[in-house]
Amino acid sequence: MNIKLIELNVMQESLRHWEDIQDMSYFVSNGGKWTKDFLENYSLKINSKNSSLIVISVFEDGKKYIHDGLHRCVATYLGGRDFLFEEEYIIKEWKYEDYIEFAPENEWYTPFDPRTHLRIANLLDFKEKVKKLCEQSQKDALDWISSNFFAYKHLRQFSTLEEFIFHFNEKLNEK
Repeated sequence: MNIKLIELNVMQESLRHWEDIQDMSYFVSNGGKWTKDFLENYSLKINSKNSSLIVISVFEDGKKYIHDGLHRCVATYLGGRDFLFEEEYIIKEWKYEDYIEFAPENEWYTPFDPRTHLRIANLLDFKEKVKKLCEQSQKDALDWISSNFFAYKHLRQFSTLEEFIFHFNEKLNEK
């Protein structure tokens, strides 16, 4: 089943690669789809490991959040399509409490409540630091996360994909 973009909430406060949005939106406006085949071929072309479909997290209250694929969702919207095709995404069911809990065994180093907070766009350095701390002591890692939460999450400024795009409209038009 296709999913409407207006039904989706964001989990990030920004994008890592603004410079890619224009080309990505042209791809969509010319009929492109973010299928598994396309993503695998593109990943090989640019020598990347990531070829996952867009991941939509659905919580117990029915709200849908973009867990992975914000760039593609923004580009799809800007490319003139207001939905994702069924072959472009997967749904994962979650409970809010699972997002809020620190789970190093699953490499979940950035616990947050998506109802109230947004993650920063680039978590790589933060996650690497926590991963190293976990090798010493998970308790010390959790203490460090609790003391440094501001380094990976902020209070929500917007909720939906449309609000996100409206908020960053100037930046998107610069690219």
